[in-house]
Amino acid sequence: MSKKLIVNTELRKLIPDLTTEELHNLKESILADGCRDSLIIWHDKKSEPEKRHCNHCRKEVSFVLSDGFYQCTECQTNFAEIDYTIIDGHNRFEICQNNGIEFQTIERDFDNILLVKQWMIKNQYSRRNLNAYQRSLLALELEDIYKELAKSNLRLSKGHGIKGSEISPTVKIDTREEIAKEGAVSSNTISKVKRIVTEADNKIKEKLNSGEMSINQAFKEIKADDKSIKLKEKKAEYVEKFKGELIIIPEVYKMSCQDYLQTFEDNSIDLLYTDPPYMTDVTNVPDIKAFTESWLPLAIQKTKKSGRMLIFSGAYPEEMEAFLKILRAQDKFIVDCPLVWIFNNTLGVTPKMHYNLNYQLIWHLYSNESAPLDTSVTNDMFSAQVKNAPDARIGNKLHPWQKPDDLVIKHITQTTKKGDMVVDPFTCTGTFLIAAGRLERIGKGCDVNQVNLDIAISRGCRLMNNKQETSSIEELSSIEPAIDAVEPNTTASIETTQSINISGGIKKDDLLDIVGDVEDKNGNKLNVCRSSRELLPLTVKVGQGNQLGKNSVLHKKDRRKIKKMFQSKS
Repeated sequence: MSKKLIVNTELRKLIPDLTTEELHNLKESILADGCRDSLIIWHDKKSEPEKRHCNHCRKEVSFVLSDGFYQCTECQTNFAEIDYTIIDGHNRFEICQNNGIEFQTIERDFDNILLVKQWMIKNQYSRRNLNAYQRSLLALELEDIYKELAKSNLRLSKGHGIKGSEISPTVKIDTREEIAKEGAVSSNTISKVKRIVTEADNKIKEKLNSGEMSINQAFKEIKADDKSIKLKEKKAEYVEKFKGELIIIPEVYKMSCQDYLQTFEDNSIDLLYTDPPYMTDVTNVPDIKAFTESWLPLAIQKTKKSGRMLIFSGAYPEEMEAFLKILRAQDKFIVDCPLVWIFNNTLGVTPKMHYNLNYQLIWHLYSNESAPLDTSVTNDMFSAQVKNAPDARIGNKLHPWQKPDDLVIKHITQTTKKGDMVVDPFTCTGTFLIAAGRLERIGKGCDVNQVNLDIAISRGCRLMNNKQETSSIEELSSIEPAIDAVEPNTTASIETTQSINISGGIKKDDLLDIVGDVEDKNGNKLNVCRSSRELLPLTVKVGQGNQLGKNSVLHKKDRRKIKKMFQSKS
């Protein structure tokens, strides 16, 4: 008589899947010759209750196992089929079931399911051509089984006053080394697979299972992924740390340095602090001399004579010559002996014909009208300044030629005071402007590379709309809608949405006080705000919420009302 067979999902997972070819060959063999090998089955007798319900007797009765059934000891009626679990032959069982082919079974006796698992794994080792990954997975299962058996033995020994070894003398609690030997792999391989199981994605696991990828290849991939994730976390932590320390939000524009410098009045910049492309990076111009001539004279023109200039450059002879040609021809600033930034942590491959270049120059320009340097830290006043370059391994490097934060902080502290304007026409990822904002300086800059600007924005810079036009006080009255007079020493930026911003630097968390309400011609309430901080120039926003609607127009009387309110609040 046939028995009722079931597939235990937990046990089925211990059987590595056959390849498509293996499954096809097995099916062809069974269809041609029948199922020659018996299926191995198991019934968990130890977990049977003492009594079961007999439908004939209509009560709980004692029973015996009889040819695949539970038989009542009182009426000798078979009242339920016994569930037998397949522990070997799952693929054969499925093929036979689907094709109506008979098969034989052999019942094996085990005390518990842990011992069944142990037998199944060792049976797979001896019968199948498994790859190293599959054998290692089974070894890890075996390790967990032995741990559970050890716990079970310990509980039994405590409960019965006997040694665990007396409960199941055939079970040996293997070490990782011994388990590896059983699986015919090394203990190091087991360790790698253990990490792969928890960290690799399904795609990698599928390749391992099919043999397309080796364990070493997979391990290298997850190590690289792990390193990449940790590095991203470190970078995010680095960015957020300094972003949280910003006091004045720097402004950045996407435009060329030449066009950007033209937006400044002559002699208006307190510190021009920048790191332009080196001669190895310059493109779209004939050479470094032409590139330097395109922007450096303009930068000198826009910087206050009472201000300073700090410009990084490579130490290549051609690049130094390009700078010196311009710097020696001007008479606005004194050209100091260049500062030297020395870094010892990015040496690269040692050259054979020349020395490894591990420094850059910093051109320092000042005049007799410049304020004295902050020399409060004497050891910081040497021309040669040794600071390690940002290191990608610790997450503080966002660009190949990014400058170290502590060096930048030192330069800005030494050459400026709070409220000064620091301009970087080669902003890149915003290192100089972020440092300025942290030190309560007004940072402004530009770059032509959107990728670099996106990094600067993520660090806390604010990207300004290049369609906004900066107007003088005299020009402001011609722009609609606008306030017909503004506070002195402020600029007006008219946004495309027709909102009005009158501001100098923008201070982070600058709370805006609502100083009054006006209505547009449609009767909509318009909020009028001014900066609550006296530290910075006036900030004005007019609009429903934060912006004036595109179709809203202020009446002249309302503009006069706004002007009057701000005059009374100033």
